[in-house]
Amino acid sequence: MLSALAQKLGLKTTRLQDLQILHEKLTDDVRRNQDKLSELKTKVSDLDAKLRAKKKEYDAAGPGIKQIIKREFAILFKQQNQVLETLDGISGRLEKDVVILHKLDLLIEA
Repeated sequence: MLSALAQKLGLKTTRLQDLQILHEKLTDDVRRNQDKLSELKTKVSDLDAKLRAKKKEYDAAGPGIKQIIKREFAILFKQQNQVLETLDGISGRLEKDVVILHKLDLLIEA
């Protein structure tokens, strides 16, 4: 009885309010992770452009310069792998949050 009174007075949140707050938080997390994915697309696009430019430079270079450019290729490929590792983490969280959001929607509707 005291719990119901506290809820009516706004001193205590209801289960539905708790679910709605969690839903808003997860929606923000999904939006933020989607923004991060967009940023990763830009980074990958930039790295791809750098790799294409290095390829042209490599094709036109002499034997000595080619050795240096090979090292630059290695650095660019490492950067690309790091971006892809980040992508794995973000996409995993995004997938989980979307599933949880769906389940929360079901609970809120019930």
